[in-house]
Amino acid sequence: MITYLFRTRIDESLLGEFFYLAIFVPPDQPPLPRSIIELPELAKYYKDFGKPGEIAVVAEDGAETAGIAWLRYFGADNKGYGYYDESTPELSVSVRPEYRNTGIGREMIARLEGWALDNGVENISLSVNTDNPAVRLYQRMGYRVESYDNVDTYLMVKRLSI
Repeated sequence: MITYLFRTRIDESLLGEFFYLAIFVPPDQPPLPRSIIELPELAKYYKDFGKPGEIAVVAEDGAETAGIAWLRYFGADNKGYGYYDESTPELSVSVRPEYRNTGIGREMIARLEGWALDNGVENISLSVNTDNPAVRLYQRMGYRVESYDNVDTYLMVKRLSI
């Protein structure tokens, strides 16, 4: 049975592991080296997690972490790939391969959206590779393509309030 827990702090090595798992690699490509997450433009997604307004949902299957979804804020001077504006947190979602396509990702996102709505957040943004199957999940959950980088990435946004 999967248990979902809200966390404002997560062990950096665990969040780094899940961030690495979240990086989309097309099925016909070799895995990226784990060291890629140390690049500054990527490390900011998991290092020093727990600043005000940052929250995560951790999906646990007994003693094993099955997935983590988290919201982080980035500023105009330190934009993330899914940056929309300074008042919009960026969503990252990661589920271990053996737990994918089980509804865990959807449930973690829904719980984060509920938390965000209860805490006055108006929008959530994310960045996703156009070939990533998760695009369909995000679309079903109400995320809309805000822009396309003309290469392979969508910026998607969900408006939580009207």
